[in-house]
Amino acid sequence: MIDCIAKLTEAIYKQVLVALDTKVMPHLTDPRMLIDFLTDSYNLGGVHSILALNGLFILINEHNLDYPDFYTKLYGLLKPPIFHVRYMPRFFHLLDIFLTSTHLPLYLIAAFCKKISYLMLTAPPRGILIGVTTIINLMKRHPNCKVLIHRSHPPLEKTPEMDSDPFDTDADDPKACRALESCLWEMETLKSHYCPKVAALVNDLLNPTNFLSKPEEELGPYLDLTDKQIFKELLQVTEDLPIEVPDIDKLFSYIRTKYNTK
Repeated sequence: MIDCIAKLTEAIYKQVLVALDTKVMPHLTDPRMLIDFLTDSYNLGGVHSILALNGLFILINEHNLDYPDFYTKLYGLLKPPIFHVRYMPRFFHLLDIFLTSTHLPLYLIAAFCKKISYLMLTAPPRGILIGVTTIINLMKRHPNCKVLIHRSHPPLEKTPEMDSDPFDTDADDPKACRALESCLWEMETLKSHYCPKVAALVNDLLNPTNFLSKPEEELGPYLDLTDKQIFKELLQVTEDLPIEVPDIDKLFSYIRTKYNTK
């Protein structure tokens, strides 16, 4: 199957992966024939893995595909570029679906929460809105993960505060990243984010009253949001802002006023 993939150009290969789940698989008598193609594509990593997720979801959900390392490889896709690729909304939509089950182990959910939280430190506002909503929804499905936002120090230690984050950002295996020993300190920094939309969402979702009473947050509106829309809102200033320099009408007016020149 790798030889078959190698014969495709990059552009055609991506088009095939994008259209496979909607235009090809519904017309196959046995979609399981695509298992090798989709798993090989998923194993390639990067954008190919993201595009192969839709087809794999159909095979897992409807055709009982058993993929033992699926979540490990899914966790491996969480790298800084994920918030900047074209298919970012598609990825987080499927990630939310794959992590819906309440039977997933606690260490796995904690690993995804912590890794997304860590990546949000360098993500654009649109990515942060999606990431924060994803984390909060995961915690509402798995209440035991709330320890990540209530912990002030690592377990089994007597130090009053965490001297360093035990989370291993380079670990590819969620079992080895030590997420359950860490905390989501990144969320606290986002409360003062420069984008008001981000800061408001984080403060609202982390409010103890809202956290317990509100249902899961809708992810869809943030998936459809664009960076252009966010910055357009930022530019809609309704009042004059204070500035540190005088307002100059003409090129030499400030100099003449300061030095009383004519």
